[in-house]
Amino acid sequence: MKLGFLGTGTIAEAVLTGLCTGADPPPTVVSPRNADRARALAGRFATVTVGKDNQAVLDGADLVFVAVRPQQADDVLKQLRFRRDHRVVSFAALYPMSKLSLAVAPATAICRAIPLPSAAMRVGPIAVWPMLPEAVEILARIGTIVPIADESLLEPVWATTALMAPFYEQLRQITSWAVDEGVSPEQAGAYVAALYSAWSAVASGAGDDLAALRDTSQTLGGLNEQALRIMTNASHYAALHTALDAVLGRLRESAV
Repeated sequence: MKLGFLGTGTIAEAVLTGLCTGADPPPTVVSPRNADRARALAGRFATVTVGKDNQAVLDGADLVFVAVRPQQADDVLKQLRFRRDHRVVSFAALYPMSKLSLAVAPATAICRAIPLPSAAMRVGPIAVWPMLPEAVEILARIGTIVPIADESLLEPVWATTALMAPFYEQLRQITSWAVDEGVSPEQAGAYVAALYSAWSAVASGAGDDLAALRDTSQTLGGLNEQALRIMTNASHYAALHTALDAVLGRLRESAV
């Protein structure tokens, strides 16, 4: 199966990197929209070529990934001629199926997916709705497929990905604090990253009982209890909910 990418932004590059550094990379044509990045990808990976324009990407592909910004999607897609036999996957967060299905007609085999930058390392979740078999087969090479039952449920899942930058900022803040206390930057960065990686591994094995995990991680009068109490009283977790609610509201507005 030949792949085509409309857009060569951060997510498209991550997906391509994961696919092309894995086993049996598929032949892929990318759009020249970001000429420098497209040429760089073609230079790195023998199976990647640059189409002369976006229509050439479609003409040379069976499975098409829409990886342009949501605000650009209408302008990009309305200029293109999709085939009925195209399979289409959209990575655009604020571009619902109601718009996508009209924009890529007469193609009807369509899905939305949420790959992350970690796809370059072939790790991390990839939410998919609906479960388009050809898309799932390709995306399963670069992450763990999470089937979503309905588009309305895709939105809260997508909202959680907006915590990526806050997560990295939290790591940066902790590392910076440790450096201020005399720990070397290299040691602080490595330790904090490994610490969060270990905690995530434990959480992955805990199922949905994270409250129990929280409770067993603290003792009465202990350091974890102290830190949790201070952060709760400072509305740290309330702010987390406020951010998620705001992002979800924006996603739902786009679906109207």
